[in-house]
Order: sequence, then structure tokens, then C-alpha cells
Amino acid sequence: MPDTTTVIDNFYVAWNRHDALAVVEPFAASGVYADPLTRVDLSGDHLRDHVQSVLEVIRDLRITVIRTIEDEDAGAAFWSIEGTWDGKLGRLTATETSVRFEGTDVFEFEDGRLRRVRRSFDELAVADALRLQTIVEPYSDGDMTFGHSLRSWVSKEKPGALGMTWLLARDETEKLAIRARAREIIAHFREVPGFIGIVTGFAGLHGFTLTAWENEEALRLATHSGAHSEAMHAFRADDLSGGVFTSVWAPVRLNRMWMRCPLGHPNDATRADGKCEVCGEPLPPAEPYL
Repeated sequence: MPDTTTVIDNFYVAWNRHDALAVVEPFAASGVYADPLTRVDLSGDHLRDHVQSVLEVIRDLRITVIRTIEDEDAGAAFWSIEGTWDGKLGRLTATETSVRFEGTDVFEFEDGRLRRVRRSFDELAVADALRLQTIVEPYSDGDMTFGHSLRSWVSKEKPGALGMTWLLARDETEKLAIRARAREIIAHFREVPGFIGIVTGFAGLHGFTLTAWENEEALRLATHSGAHSEAMHAFRADDLSGGVFTSVWAPVRLNRMWMRCPLGHPNDATRADGKCEVCGEPLPPAEPYL
């Protein structure tokens, strides 16, 4: 029967060989593994699939063991992982991003085999290493609900029509499904002539969208074709979303767009011809209207 030191050493050798079967082999029949990405205990084929996913997403993965402590029944290892993160694991997604993070593994043994492995690392630190935003704020505060948003624009033309929408997700799973469709809709909108820009997001389970268009006809053509038309069908036929409201608005008045020059003078960017009217310094490029 191999001693605990040999089992732990071989565990990391298997990781560094990128051999998912060898990583799982030392576990007892009822042995389980968990880490911040799994959120539940895994065993058998489910564990092997998770290890394989980690090895595929973190390409060139290398675990360096910094220190180990073990006795007959348990052990612990402090390690660092380096590699290139390219894909999605748990809630973390990145593309071709070099990453390094540290963590610990706690081992429990039974008759020379692994009964339980608990891997721990700081998920927020990993997200930061992947250059992902991590925003810590309350879900709500009185009548205010917090969330996230995104903005995408293609044009600095003056808007002639605005689209405003809200929709309700009934749970977090449906919210993810709506967000996935939103990315497809944005990609579709960006290809439609007359599209200016979009601000969209979720506050809790309440989704919202504001779009700007050169004219109402462009809005109509975009929302009745492509990914947006498919989303409308999914609401009517596939039970997507607990409720939707859509509307079209016309701008009543476009006020001045104020931009400051490097010396701090405010200018009407729509009239200043790229230079400060006070000092002649170049102005920053005018922003889109949305």
C-alpha cells in the first residue's frame, strides 16, 4: 500500500502530465473531490470530466508544489498553478490569458487511497488575474436594485428613434439564458444599417435595454429579423421570460454635448470643430449619443 507522501506526489505528477485518468486513479471507490469551480462533490466519471475540462481550458497547466504536510490519515499541499486560460470554467471565462494563482489541497485517506480532496483558492483573485471585473455590492438597498450593464455602439450619428425595453427573468438560470440571447441580438444589431448603440443589463432579475437608431425604420427592421425575431418567438412559444415590455420613443430635444479641452475649458463638441473655442487646444473626440 503506497504511503501518503507517494500518493500526493503522484497526484501532482498526473496533473502535470495532463493525464485526467491518472489524477482520478488514486481515489477510493467512494472518494470525492471539490473546488470553487465545482461547488459540489465530484467522483468517478464526473470527476474525470472536470479534470479534463480544467486541463483543456488552462492550456500548458503546471502545478508547482510549494509545501506539503502529511501523516497517515491526512495531508495538505500549498501550490501555485500557471498556464494559459482559454475558455470557460465555472463562472470564469477568458481568452488566451496567461494566469497564475495559488491555493491549497487538503487530502483525507482511507486504506492508502484518497477518500476526499478539498481544493481551495481565491476565486476573486483568479478573476482579477484573468482581468475580469469583480464588483462587490448589495443586491438591493431599499427601493434601489443593483446589477450590471454593458454598452456597445457603432455610430456617432444623431438618434432619430429610441427603443426601450424591460423583461423579467424568473430565476438566475433564465437570466443566464436571456443574457446569452442578448449577446446574439447585439451582434445582429451591429450589422443593421441605422443602428447607433445600445445600453443593456440586469438589476436583480429585471432586465433593461435602451437602443438608439438613426430612424424608426431601422429599429423596426432590426427588431423583426435575426436574433431579435428569434427571441420574440422564444417568448411566445418557448416560455422564455416572465414578462416583457417594449416601446419606441422619439427624441424631443438634443442638448449640447459638452467636452473639456486638456486645459479644462468646456466646449460644445458638436460646434467646436475639434478645437477648444477658448484656447485652441485639441478636444477629445466627440462621444456617441448613447
